[in-house]
Amino acid sequence: MKIKKHLIILLSFILITSNLFVMQTFVKAEEDTTAPVFKSISIDKKTATGGDTLTVTVDAVDDSSGIKWAKVTYKVPWGINYKVVDMEKNSDGKYIGQILVGPYDVEGTWMVNDVSLFDNTGNIVIICNSEIYKQPEGEYPLEDLSGGDYDVTGTNPDIKAPVLNSVGIDKKTATGGDVLKVTVDAQDDISGIGEITIWYKQPSGNLNKNIVLTKNDDGKFTGEITIKPYEAQGLWKVDEIWIRDIASNCVSVGNSEIHDKYYLDIIQDLSDGDFEVTGTTEDTTAPTFNNVSIDKKLVYVGDTLKVTVDAQDDISGVNQIIINYISPAGNDSKRAILTKDSEGKFREDIPVVIDDAEGIWKVDYVILLDNALNSTVIRNSEINKEVVTGEILKDLSIADFEVKRAAAETVRYGGASRYETAVQVSNAGWTTSENVVLVNAYGFADALAGVPFAYLKDAPILLTDANSIPKATMDEITRLGAKNIYILGGTGVVSQNIENDLENKQYNVVRLAGTDRFDTGIKIGNEVMKNNTSKTAIVTTAYNYPDALSIGSYAAIQNYPILYTETNVLSTKTKEFIKNNGITKVIIPGGVGAVSEAAANELRSIGVIVERISGADRYETGLNIVNQFKSSFKNDVILATGSDFPDALAGGVLAAKKQIPILLVDKNYVSDGVKNYIKANGDINMYILGGTGVIPDSVIDLIKKQ
Repeated sequence: MKIKKHLIILLSFILITSNLFVMQTFVKAEEDTTAPVFKSISIDKKTATGGDTLTVTVDAVDDSSGIKWAKVTYKVPWGINYKVVDMEKNSDGKYIGQILVGPYDVEGTWMVNDVSLFDNTGNIVIICNSEIYKQPEGEYPLEDLSGGDYDVTGTNPDIKAPVLNSVGIDKKTATGGDVLKVTVDAQDDISGIGEITIWYKQPSGNLNKNIVLTKNDDGKFTGEITIKPYEAQGLWKVDEIWIRDIASNCVSVGNSEIHDKYYLDIIQDLSDGDFEVTGTTEDTTAPTFNNVSIDKKLVYVGDTLKVTVDAQDDISGVNQIIINYISPAGNDSKRAILTKDSEGKFREDIPVVIDDAEGIWKVDYVILLDNALNSTVIRNSEINKEVVTGEILKDLSIADFEVKRAAAETVRYGGASRYETAVQVSNAGWTTSENVVLVNAYGFADALAGVPFAYLKDAPILLTDANSIPKATMDEITRLGAKNIYILGGTGVVSQNIENDLENKQYNVVRLAGTDRFDTGIKIGNEVMKNNTSKTAIVTTAYNYPDALSIGSYAAIQNYPILYTETNVLSTKTKEFIKNNGITKVIIPGGVGAVSEAAANELRSIGVIVERISGADRYETGLNIVNQFKSSFKNDVILATGSDFPDALAGGVLAAKKQIPILLVDKNYVSDGVKNYIKANGDINMYILGGTGVIPDSVIDLIKKQ
């Protein structure tokens, strides 16, 4: 049996999105050559109608590198269309995705066609449904996936593809600088036309020009074609018109002047859309490669090197340059797109990250692409002994570089007081800063809710007494060269005298304060939500700090506001904030003892998806939070005490700035989970919040001995 067209398209999509034209590093550890393991699939409703939302769940594991993403593809009951559902990891480790049943969806049983699982090292498995495929599709295994099937009833099904009526163009002859308008008239009597794309074939060569059309008031679709001065002279023929309706039925109409039917649905005469180009200087010559260089031959993890390529194209100009490096570990690669600078050279920064293999990274190839889409491929003769016709073999070793790992650091931020600890944290993260966030040193609520706001302002969090600013804090504000001071909390926690004193010293002072910690959290949240497209928020207990501390850096990185609630009932102000800002998902850090299930159900009652992340205690909860969002963090960690809050208050924004998590430890205790997490990340930097009286050196030694 031949592999179905859908599976070919899906696999091509995976390869393209994983590799093509992006800076990408694949770290393929030797021990992980095994694809993820599929366990089961289920759906929360087996029957649905238009407007319903279904939740599909996939249970799968990858014990080595972890699953990067999962997709479920459904087969429409009639026809050849498919619906692809992107899955997200839930707090229980399973993958969930939502299916919106459209008013035009076909009635009948929507069967799972396949489940695709892709791990963090590039291993992939596509599991095909044995209800549909009677024997394995090549290497793709068969499983009974009927647990994810669902029936659709009561809709107005649209199973007919759109119909092309005509294509036309406003000018049949053009030259460089002209703009042509192409018009396509198509119809779909049920769901309506959703999208139209037209492809033109150049007079010489196989390269096509495509234009995505937009709908006009008259219902027709139009698009503009700008003729460049280097376009090919001659007759540009319509190659293909692709039309999709709102119900996702598609039709590909090919030009009978060019095609037989083959892969196209319909062929017909499309010559009314053809046009002729005259008077241009056609560019049929590929760009010329001059040289490649880098600014550093030896780099350490955390460094950035700059690669430069000198190339030229005398007619249309160089448009894009791609360089690909091969890892010393084997099949891993690092690819970058170079952009043109003011000197006319193409340059790009290449970051060296923790997972990059030590050793010599060699240039594999360089691709030059001009504005007329002519290309030149240069392969490194160090590692390529043969090339295909048209490619160039050249020694590119001058741009090779070596990666080494510097010895991991353990850095402690621990002053003689909580104020001085915050100053040390500020020193570590900021050379200068126009903005400073000021909070009371003896309360955690304002500081922890303020982490996403401080990160947004690129501001350190500094501590003060209620009635006067300690000298250490004031000296740090001066060192930073701050202009704006943001006070979090009312005059009961940071007095009006402090505000007046700062204003007298010519600082611009802004106070974010409410009637209580819930309301102050709302005021801070409003600032975070300005110009924010995210529809996710954190809701945590107002009466304890570990859960908010553990999730603070992730919330800041993602631009999620941190809101407070009572334990047994959802705070009215928080509920109104969620409704007013269109929040669709809430993450609750901590168990039902911190935020009850009754409070969570109040969120669900207003249509919010609730994800709870908890553990047996605050240490396990913190670890589960970090594991859940591990892909958002670099490998280094900040360690804070789980027993008291003062030394950790300023650490959340530094963690976000470094894009690393905060893990909780105790004065005399480190959980096995925390030790194993650090061990699994290898030789990493650890930053400790607080002096040896808070986190003793013996605790750090215990971690290092793992």
